Amino acid sequence: MKSKNSLTLKKAWGAIVATVLAFMTITTGVATAAEDTAADTGTCGQKIALVIDTSYSMYGNEQYVIDATDAVVDALNGTHSAVGFYTTGNLDDSPTKLVGADGQPFSTRTQADVDKLKNAFTTWFTPDGFGDSDIGPGLKEIADGEYEQIYFITDGELWSASEDTEAARVKNAGAVLTLLIVDKDLDTVHDDVNALATSPSHIYTATSYEELTAPLKTVVTSGCQATINITKHMAGDNEVAVSGWEFMIGERKGTTDDTGYVSLNTGVTSAEKQSVTVTENAPGYEFAAVDCRITDGDTIDSLIAGTTFTVELSVDDIVVCDVTNAVLPTPGPGDNTTPPADPTPTEEPTPSGEPTPSN
Repeated sequence: MKSKNSLTLKKAWGAIVATVLAFMTITTGVATAAEDTAADTGTCGQKIALVIDTSYSMYGNEQYVIDATDAVVDALNGTHSAVGFYTTGNLDDSPTKLVGADGQPFSTRTQADVDKLKNAFTTWFTPDGFGDSDIGPGLKEIADGEYEQIYFITDGELWSASEDTEAARVKNAGAVLTLLIVDKDLDTVHDDVNALATSPSHIYTATSYEELTAPLKTVVTSGCQATINITKHMAGDNEVAVSGWEFMIGERKGTTDDTGYVSLNTGVTSAEKQSVTVTENAPGYEFAAVDCRITDGDTIDSLIAGTTFTVELSVDDIVVCDVTNAVLPTPGPGDNTTPPADPTPTEEPTPSGEPTPSN
C-alpha cells in the first residue's frame, strides 16, 4: 500500500540510524507494509488484541484513545474479525481485560456487534493513573494462540523484564506483536525495543494522542485494506450449507468457512477506484442478491451476472458483501423442445382457364 499526504507515522528500529533508512513512512494513516513481511501483516477476519498503556500519562488522553478505537472497530464492521482489549498493570487491581460475556473477543460481524463493542469499551476504559507502562500484565491475560494479531499502544518509558518474557511467549505461540509508540523517541523507550515486536517492521511511532486515530486505524486494519469480505446466504428455505463454497478474483481463491465467510485480497494498489470482478464456483446456482458497502462508508453498486459480481474499490477500502444464492429455475415441460417452424403458407389454387362457351 502506498504512502499519502500529511500525518506521518514512522517505522523505526531502535537507534540504529543506518537501519532506519530501510524503513518506510506511513502518512495520513495509510499503512505501508514492508515487502519482506507482507505475509506477516495478517488477513481480514482475524482475532485482534489491543493492549493499551494505562499509566499516569494517559490522563487527559482517554477520549483520544476511545475515538481511535471506535474508528478501528467501524473500519472492521462487517468483517468476521474479533477484538479483545487489555491494559498494562494497575496497582489497584482494576480490570486489565475486556472481552465478551462468553469470554471470547467481541465480534465485528454486524452493526449491533460493533455498537455493543464500542459501548463496552467506552464504559470500561477509565485509566486510573495507578499503573505503569509494563505490557507484561496485559499479555499474561492472553492465552497461547488466543489471538493472531496483538497491538500495544504506549507512550511509556518504564519497562520491566516481565514484558520481554510475556512477549516472547505470545510470539512463540504464533501471534504477531506490533508496537505503536506515541510521542517518544525510540531510544528513550527501551534498550532493545526490537525484542518486543515480531520484527523491526512491526514498530511504529505516532506524533501524539490527538493524532492517534489515523495511525491506529491504518496499522490495525492493514490486513483488511483492499479486500472484499463475503458472507454467503441461501435464498428461501434452502438447507444447503454455506460452508465450502469457492470464490475467486482472478487467480486468488478462497473458500467459505462454517459461517459462510471468506475474505479475498483484490490486489488493488491504486488510490483510484478500480473495477474488481468476483466469481463464485456454483454450478446450478445464480446470485439472487449482492449487497456491498465500504465498511465505514456508504453502500456501493454491484453489477451482477449469473455467479459473478463487479464492484469498484481503492487500496484504502475494505468492502463487505452479503451474497445470496438461489437455485437456477428448473426448465418447464416445453422449455427444451424445439419451437415449431412457421407454417408453410397454403398456396392459392391455380385458376382454371376461362370456360369455353358452348355452341
